[in-house]
Amino acid sequence: MSHSRIMIAAELAEMLSTDMQKEGLHGRTLTLKLKTASFEVRNRAVTLQNYINSSEDILKHASKLMKAELPVSVRLMGLRVSQFNGEKSGATPDPTQKTITNFITSGGANRKNSSFSDVADHDIVSDTETDVSIDGRHTDQLDG
Repeated sequence: MSHSRIMIAAELAEMLSTDMQKEGLHGRTLTLKLKTASFEVRNRAVTLQNYINSSEDILKHASKLMKAELPVSVRLMGLRVSQFNGEKSGATPDPTQKTITNFITSGGANRKNSSFSDVADHDIVSDTETDVSIDGRHTDQLDG
């Protein structure tokens, strides 16, 4: 892997790790997303036996995923961690939120013009993704 790709992957891993640690999250699936110079989008993922959130672990596994794609001319690179352990440090579930099961058994699913926008399952946790472009500009996003 070229020196610049290693530096970008290290920066992505650090940013992703920082975001995860702020939220108290540990995940098992790491996904690498690449956009090539020809605008082809490639995704590679690995599901690990252990939960991770350190930049060292993220970088180690991201490097393995990247090596499987070489040689490649990269235009954009992103890392995402998913399959969280579901335990945010210090967070308790919102008792006013309905689970999918409660919604269905309460008859909410049978209402005409029913909207699912007000239904959330407290076991669902969003993915954290960090993308950094090769030219140095970057965006962080927390998908909800």
